[in-house]
Amino acid sequence: MKGLKDRRAFFIDALAYVDQKGNKKVFASKTFGKITTSLKNLDGWSVDTIFVPDGHKKTLFQMTENERKNIWNFERWRQMTDYLNKIC
Repeated sequence: MKGLKDRRAFFIDALAYVDQKGNKKVFASKTFGKITTSLKNLDGWSVDTIFVPDGHKKTLFQMTENERKNIWNFERWRQMTDYLNKIC
């Protein structure tokens, strides 16, 4: 991404449900942010060292556990819960 000005990015989180008949349903949500221009630390996991969620100034790696849990989009869990409540 060297030299790129548009560094917007997002995570797609997905859950999948398959019933006993093989019917499948996928529930997904996005968490938006940007990719940093430099590495903040090389000891982090995967993209945690370069992904800064929207509305924050720190990478995922630099955040506390409490900060991290508040940045994820949990819409996929709501979708799956609603679906399961409807079919059960």
